[in-house]
Amino acid sequence: MNVLLADPFFATPEFKTALRNRVPAARVAIWGEDSIPNDVDVLATWTIPDDMRRLPVGLQAIFCFGAGAGHLLADERVPYGLPIVRNLDDGQAEQMLDYALHATLARQLDDQNLLIAQRQAAWERPRSARRQRGSLKVTILGNGFIGRRVSEGLAAYGFSVARWTFSAGDAIPGLYRGPDQLVDACRQADVLINVLPLSPDTDHILSSDVLFALRRGAYLVNIGRGSHVDDRAMLTAIDRGVLAAAWLDTFRREPLPDDDPLWSHPRIRITPHIGGLPTIDGSANALADVLEVLCSESALPGLVKRR
Repeated sequence: MNVLLADPFFATPEFKTALRNRVPAARVAIWGEDSIPNDVDVLATWTIPDDMRRLPVGLQAIFCFGAGAGHLLADERVPYGLPIVRNLDDGQAEQMLDYALHATLARQLDDQNLLIAQRQAAWERPRSARRQRGSLKVTILGNGFIGRRVSEGLAAYGFSVARWTFSAGDAIPGLYRGPDQLVDACRQADVLINVLPLSPDTDHILSSDVLFALRRGAYLVNIGRGSHVDDRAMLTAIDRGVLAAAWLDTFRREPLPDDDPLWSHPRIRITPHIGGLPTIDGSANALADVLEVLCSESALPGLVKRR
């Protein structure tokens, strides 16, 4: 199988070695450095380089190094029928669970109010007893590879977890499905964690209807995409006490401009898109799985669905 690497982060000897350890027969070329074979089976990248005017001949699939692939779906160079495969990176999923757990424990400990009190040099203890993990409802938006890992990890830690997916399907306990059940999934949640991919259907999905369904004093945790958040609705929910804190890891514009007022908001926690970074070994294993499936003509893991 011929693989063309076109992502600067993964166009390294370390990644090539990790991939060949799993698939010794893989022939790997790096865009802009190596000669490109006549037939490329898989293009592995986050975005298609600007100087790649057309996709390689014989391409069977695009392997996307990120968890979301909406930008590839929108790329005019990608024909409609060409499979796009997400990176099912176990290491990245574990990082996103860590981020979600960090924020959820912060909600349990009333961390944002304690931080504000510290900034004001105010010795103020919480007015109510700390709630037990099982009494806190955590709603996860997204039930794909990342969403399931996050929900399973939080449930294993003792939190009460509900999940929501855009897709229809069979009824499963604790899983809400479709737009009509979105608000119900979020109703009275103490923590709302978004790990959805971005699509026209999920743009601004964190709206007033969703946020004002949460329990008063809830935490919003966005490790999906910046465009998922309706900023005006979020700020209104904070001002009215519905949200005690918003943890934002992704933004419409990145890096977030240094004059953006979100930086200094006392109830907003900003991180620079580090919720889940792809790993060398995890990504190599995920790409190796795709190569092996292509050889066997089985169903591709992590296949992106077009709507």
